[in-house]
Amino acid sequence: MKYLIVQKWKNTEKNHAGMYHLCNLMLKENPGVYKVIAVPDLDFTFKNIFIKKIYHVLIRIFLFFLYLLISFKLIFLIKKGDKIILFEYLTPGIRQDIISGLVHFFASKKCKVFCIVHLTPRKLSLTYSKRTIQKRIGFVDGVITLGSSLKVYLESIVDKPIVTLKHYADLRFYNLKEREFGKVLNVLIIGQQERDYQRLIEFISSNSYVNYHIVSSNIAIVNTLKCFDYVSCYMSVEEEELFQIMNKCEVSLNFMYDVVGSNVISTCISLGIVSLVSDVGSIRDYLSENDTLFCKTYSDFSHNLKIIDANRTLLSELRKHLIEKRYLLSFKLFEIDLNKFISSI
Repeated sequence: MKYLIVQKWKNTEKNHAGMYHLCNLMLKENPGVYKVIAVPDLDFTFKNIFIKKIYHVLIRIFLFFLYLLISFKLIFLIKKGDKIILFEYLTPGIRQDIISGLVHFFASKKCKVFCIVHLTPRKLSLTYSKRTIQKRIGFVDGVITLGSSLKVYLESIVDKPIVTLKHYADLRFYNLKEREFGKVLNVLIIGQQERDYQRLIEFISSNSYVNYHIVSSNIAIVNTLKCFDYVSCYMSVEEEELFQIMNKCEVSLNFMYDVVGSNVISTCISLGIVSLVSDVGSIRDYLSENDTLFCKTYSDFSHNLKIIDANRTLLSELRKHLIEKRYLLSFKLFEIDLNKFISSI
């Protein structure tokens, strides 16, 4: 049996490129091979700061005992040859290392434990000391990353088998539609992690000749940008509505400090949305000069947007090459590569 331990985030549990959806896809296709254990997202927003602090303390205590319960349940259930995969390892506040540590101590001879790390090298270095990373990864038998830059970073810290896989997207949901480009470009802005919001706001306020569609739960950003009549803001949307928003956008705009594979990248590839993107991190694992406009400076973004706005033939060519990559992101390929790695350890 392969036990998949995954976080059930409230804002992404229905996302067709998220880890929770991936686990359920794998379970549905192979019910006798996998068992999914989902940890609930208990985070809530409180206006009262005192109540918020008390609540977060109580939640940490509750989750600690929940991870203990999951750990001992696994130790009781696992048989020789079983495998455990932890899907949000080293994510702040998600103590999956409690599970890996206890299983390592009590059942390492029966079971192999693997983890998927999502954070960028920059975020990891800002969040944890190298000693903490070494200790927590020391409990697992192998590490899966979704970007080569993260693989290189972790290899400089830990001595464990590490592999880089491509982030998946459920192509049955993100089905391609024929697209005709309108007179005014529609530019998508989505994603929360490692975004340079200061540059983004400056850029949008200075480039008003396209329409921007911003999907964000960041209230400060939405309040800043919603005053522009060429900006549409969406704070809380269901998957179907998000799909409709993405399908009317030709271009994705991404000011980023760092990046590994993510559901934003994989869904944009799946739908043929051409990216104007910071040339950082592992972005070239997924995109290339044939299908993307890479930007190293702020002026590169301005220059490339003008080029793509004026040349729809170029936009069509970039989109064509991008669409050719979409089948490399199928969940089935991800599952095959994942099983190949965990079977080799």
